[in-house]
Amino acid sequence: MASTQKPLLVFGTTPIYGHTMPLRAIAKNLIEQGYEVIFLTGSHFKKEIEAIGAQFVPFQGNADFSETTGWALVPPPPEILRGPQFLNFILRWFFAGPLVEHYNTLQSVLEEVEEREKGREVVVVFDQSWWGALPTRLGAPGLKPSGIVGIGIIPVGLSGKDVPPFGLSLKPDSSGQSTEKFAGLTKKVYGEDYATTQNEFIRNLKKIGVKHLREDAHIMDLEYTLPDKFLQMCVPSIEWPRVDLPKNFRFAGGLPKGHRDASPSLPEWWDDITHGKDKIVVVSQGTLLSLDFTQLIIPTLEGLKDLPGIIVVAALGRKGATLPEDYVVPSNARIGDFIPFDELFPLSDVFVTNGGYGGLNHALSHGLPMVFSGVQTDKPENAVRAEWAGVGVNLDVESPAPLAVREAVDKILGNSEYREKAKAIEREMDSYDPMGAIVQAIEEAAAEARLAKE
Repeated sequence: MASTQKPLLVFGTTPIYGHTMPLRAIAKNLIEQGYEVIFLTGSHFKKEIEAIGAQFVPFQGNADFSETTGWALVPPPPEILRGPQFLNFILRWFFAGPLVEHYNTLQSVLEEVEEREKGREVVVVFDQSWWGALPTRLGAPGLKPSGIVGIGIIPVGLSGKDVPPFGLSLKPDSSGQSTEKFAGLTKKVYGEDYATTQNEFIRNLKKIGVKHLREDAHIMDLEYTLPDKFLQMCVPSIEWPRVDLPKNFRFAGGLPKGHRDASPSLPEWWDDITHGKDKIVVVSQGTLLSLDFTQLIIPTLEGLKDLPGIIVVAALGRKGATLPEDYVVPSNARIGDFIPFDELFPLSDVFVTNGGYGGLNHALSHGLPMVFSGVQTDKPENAVRAEWAGVGVNLDVESPAPLAVREAVDKILGNSEYREKAKAIEREMDSYDPMGAIVQAIEEAAAEARLAKE
């Protein structure tokens, strides 16, 4: 008789807020559904992980970093802070670099589980940029989990014949006339711009014991194609249309409203934004590379300074964060260190953001149109998708002028189509059952592993 015991889940995440916290929210829900979870990430998140009832296992050595400590472990970043070159730097040092430690940590956990509960089904659930489970699908020595399930928490970077390569922030061509052009660009970007990431990945695979890897097997694709199931946490309307997605790939609709931790208390000025008389503009720089508030928050405050009928809410992104002491806060601004967006976004009219993927989908889950700045990591790719979908204005600069922010906000407030298209995507997101899709993927992966043994 088949066992009715749920698979044990091992979560693995890159120890960065925007990669770990979405997976934490998923793990929290699964624990509430009766799953046992072991969570592998950096020691910085120990308190947050243990708070949801998961067993916490930290990485060791240089694999144990955070947004603030990681930069001290790597060489200075390149002067070009955008596009594939900068992405390659991030991927090489923070994702491919710790691969051996990530794999060894996973193996230690699998060995412990096997010793404790011989034959227990184990499914690894990981953010797509945590590659520690991929060697188990490439012939690496050691224990192999029953299944591995990837969770997409950045824009889809998988190559395709009808889409441009990830990192160039180009839009697709619906005419079909750019197939050859995109193929050439992909070959160049993969072969040149992401070369050191690919080389580091292969070098570490060899250290782990992987003996063979096809020459055309690139990590930018393998993170999508190797998992038994891959769930992209968004809806199709905010991604490039594709004709060649792999069979293991599904859209899951995005982390739903109400699955993030509520704030224990709201700011003292909260009543100022709940009466519905003013337009509410929210500005945030996210949590990564975002300590310099002169990049976006202060230009937004200055651009909308003292405008009648507008209140600007600045979410600083971290507990205890403050604006510079010498900065004079405008009378129509309200400042908070860490404000819960599930409470704030339903009251808001425009979201000014540096373009993180979590913020993009969180805003769309509330039908909120956006103004984008930000040129680092995946942010330009998020911005160009939102612009293409008609839900955002893309400033395409790291630190916009106050007037540029004001004009972009005015453009959205003056054109109802931005809000209407954002609300349409909200309805599309509401039609999905993300947690149901994740449970289905986990159970299918485990069932397929059982079938393969018979």
